[in-house]
Amino acid sequence: MYPHLTTLLGLGLCLGQVIHMQEGALPKPSLRAEPGPVVPWKRPVTFVCQGPAEAKVCLLDKDGRRIHNFQDSVPLDGSQETEARFFFPVASEDTAGSYRCLCLTQFGLSERSEPLQLQVTEEDATRSSGPLPKPSFRAEPGPVISQGRPVTFVCQVAAEAKVCHLVKDGRRIHHYQDSVPQGGSQGTEARFLIPVVSEETAGHYRCFCLTQSSSSELSEPLQLQVTEEDDFTPPSGPASRDYTVENSIRLGLAGVVLLILVAILVEAGLSQRRSPQGPQE
Repeated sequence: MYPHLTTLLGLGLCLGQVIHMQEGALPKPSLRAEPGPVVPWKRPVTFVCQGPAEAKVCLLDKDGRRIHNFQDSVPLDGSQETEARFFFPVASEDTAGSYRCLCLTQFGLSERSEPLQLQVTEEDATRSSGPLPKPSFRAEPGPVISQGRPVTFVCQVAAEAKVCHLVKDGRRIHHYQDSVPQGGSQGTEARFLIPVVSEETAGHYRCFCLTQSSSSELSEPLQLQVTEEDDFTPPSGPASRDYTVENSIRLGLAGVVLLILVAILVEAGLSQRRSPQGPQE
C-alpha cells in the first residue's frame, strides 16, 4: 500500500510541475494588421501574429469563431519570437470585425491575443489620405518561360512605395522586395527574381505595394506559363523552312539535268539510225 501511495503522490507532484511549466511557457501572442487597422475597401490586409519561440503553428479567430486560416510560424532574426502572417488579398465588408490569434507549441495552445478591431472603409473615403494607385506588373523575359530558366517579376507603382509583395494564386508568397525609385520618375519599382523555374512556378501572379500608412490595390493578374525545356527551340522554325526550299531547288535542278540527259541520249540514237543510210544513196 505505502509504495503505491508514494508513487501516486510523486506523480501528482510531477503533474503539477508540468502544468505550472505549461502555463508559464505559453505567453500571450501579439497581433497587428498591416498596413493598419483601417483598410480601404478592395485593398489587401495582412494580420501578423507574433508568438513564443516554441510556436509551431498559429491560428486566427474572428468575432470569437475560428476561421480556416492557419499559418506556420517563422523565427524572427535576432529575437526569441516567431511570426505568422495571414494575408487577405481583398478586403470587403465581411472582412471587418474583431480578430485574435493564438499559437500552438509542444506544450499546448497559448492564450488568445488582445483583440484587434479591423475597419473597412469605402474607397472614396480614403482618397483624401492619398492611397497608392494600382501598380503595373510584368514578367521578364516574358509570361512564357521554359523549365530551368530564371524569371523576374517587375512591380511598378507611380508613387513612393516602401515595400512590395508578390501574390500567387490568391495567396501571398514569402517574397517581398524593397522598392527602388525609378530614375527621372516619381514612381518606384520592385523586382522579384526566381532563379530556377519549375512546373510549380506556373500560376496566376499579382503584386501590391505598401507605404507606412496605406496600401495599393492588387495589380492586374499575370498568367505565368512554364514549358518543357526541349520545347524552347524557336530558332529551329525558320531553319527547317529554309531546308525545305533548298531541297525543292535541288530536286528541280536534278529534274532539269535528267531531261537534258534524256534529250542527249535521244539525239544520239537518232544520229546512229541516220548514219548507215547516207552511203546507200
